[in-house]
Amino acid sequence: MRIACLSGGTGGNAIVPVLQALSDNHTSYILPCSDNGGSTSEILRVLGGPGVGDLRSRLVRLIPDDEIPPLLSSAEIGQARAGHQGRTGDERLAATRRLLSHRLSVDSVTARLQFFDLLEARDPDLYAGISRERAQALRSYLIVFQGEVAKLSSRTRPFDFSNGSVGNFVLTGMRLFFGSVETAVFVLGKLAGIPEHADVLPIIETVEGTPIAATLEDGTVIAGQNEISHPSASPAVSGTHFSAGSIHFDKDTIEPLRSRIREISYIDQYGQRIVPVAAPACIKALAAADCIIFAPGSLYTSLVPLLLPVGTAGAVRNSKSPKILLLNGTHDRETPAYSANDYLNALCRACGTGTTWREICTHLVYLRNPSGSANVPTVDEAILRNAGIIPMPAQPDRVALQSQGLARYDLRALQKLLATILTSKPILRRSTVSYSGTPLESNT
Repeated sequence: MRIACLSGGTGGNAIVPVLQALSDNHTSYILPCSDNGGSTSEILRVLGGPGVGDLRSRLVRLIPDDEIPPLLSSAEIGQARAGHQGRTGDERLAATRRLLSHRLSVDSVTARLQFFDLLEARDPDLYAGISRERAQALRSYLIVFQGEVAKLSSRTRPFDFSNGSVGNFVLTGMRLFFGSVETAVFVLGKLAGIPEHADVLPIIETVEGTPIAATLEDGTVIAGQNEISHPSASPAVSGTHFSAGSIHFDKDTIEPLRSRIREISYIDQYGQRIVPVAAPACIKALAAADCIIFAPGSLYTSLVPLLLPVGTAGAVRNSKSPKILLLNGTHDRETPAYSANDYLNALCRACGTGTTWREICTHLVYLRNPSGSANVPTVDEAILRNAGIIPMPAQPDRVALQSQGLARYDLRALQKLLATILTSKPILRRSTVSYSGTPLESNT
């Protein structure tokens, strides 16, 4: 079973255990490289290049975790960690995961000191448990990173290491050394010990920045992934140039958009619309997949940017394999009061004029909403069935829902549901039923 998963960072990370358990052959994780928030924003300000935050996040998530068996509920995770104390496992992988997940202090002065302690191996705690050879390899790429930072930083505005992700620094050092983000991702995956049957693939092969912009229905244009999904106090864009750096944000306190998003596009550093070409490895993975899955996550800043590069939409449309959309459990800034229809329409617009729902989605999985919460996307099963799509309700993680108020998929239940789809081997037919809504216009 070969699975191709289209996803962003956080939402896609949540279902990694499910996909790894389902696919006994290969899983390809296709991710955008338009991230421009957090420590990535400072890297882009000084060094340029594609955003690596989502790529690093997925690589770290794929490092095997002996402490946490797959597919546990929220409550069981804490019990597993407590029960793991004193047990033996691959401590080298756990130590590598801790290092690549580590963030420096939020204080700029302290963070700079911490970085150079890390660079010169003066912090034994962070390297504890990592083999000497692996630690030296990771340090080597940090040295490459710092060398470029030293050359390109301004004296009046030096590089700000505050809240910096060590994994982002390492991956960027690799990208600078090899001149390729694809090679950097491959090498870091090898060093981090991610499974051989998993690939992390950036949607675009480039050493340049790949920012996106949103055009709202009222004509407003918002440039930058961070500004679209969770804007910070300091904007990500100065004029049309991405130069703010050190963008910190709080996802819990977000102002709503002035109006709905009409379309997403890629732009260059001057704000001009461009149409990139999808990486051949991504097209190959989609063509070979026995199943294509759209993971939960930000619709317009995670999923839509994966369909815009030339080649991706065609590969999805032409696939005869099941195409499964895992609908988000709650609304967010990008999708206020959205229904399942709205999600499908947005994906169709990204795929081009005339694209039907059935061409991009054969099964729509959604969370049951027994409480009738208004913050959950609505699903009209009759409309979906009329379009040739099979609606499949899934159980929520009840612990997360009751203790934190978070609508998340129960991973065990989700695995069983997806396994049902994949073993049923449905006969896929081309539907002539288009989406319900206004005529589509191509984004390309």
